[in-house]
Amino acid sequence: MRIERVRLMPPPDADLQLGYWIASMDDVREDLKQSLKGRISEKELVWQSYQGGSSIGVLLLHIAHTEAWWIEEMIAGGRLSDSFKKDYLFKEFGPGKPAPPAPRKPYQWYFEKMDKVRTRTRKILLKHRDDDLDTIRYQEEGYERIEFSIRWIFYHLIEHEAHHRGQILMLRNLFRHTK
Repeated sequence: MRIERVRLMPPPDADLQLGYWIASMDDVREDLKQSLKGRISEKELVWQSYQGGSSIGVLLLHIAHTEAWWIEEMIAGGRLSDSFKKDYLFKEFGPGKPAPPAPRKPYQWYFEKMDKVRTRTRKILLKHRDDDLDTIRYQEEGYERIEFSIRWIFYHLIEHEAHHRGQILMLRNLFRHTK
């Protein structure tokens, strides 16, 4: 009988709870990568099911820039550079906006962009401890203030990437059945 063990392994240099959150983020990312690795063409990455619709490439960049914004701006208190925002289509993609065309690049290019963000994410997160997970961060827009715990930010990033992974796999299937 073959037995396969699937476990989350927190980074050894992280506090336990924080480490499990990081391991969960890494697990979702690895699932996404494995579902596309070697199985997707440049044409599939840039295909839009309708004018202004999201492509797989744009969604991959969106996953990365969303992670960078939450981690670097909301947790670390920094600011994303204009060049980063341009490279990751930050200003071009969002609610109510048509999706821009994705760069015609191989899937490895997209994964490298995502890996750069994840490396920065891990560097920032490993400076924190379990006691920081309930620390509140906030965003103010006009007369509204929204508060988030760092623990909720982790949950949100995992849910966000899993959500878009479903869209990505659906887009890949649509592409293959409409061509």
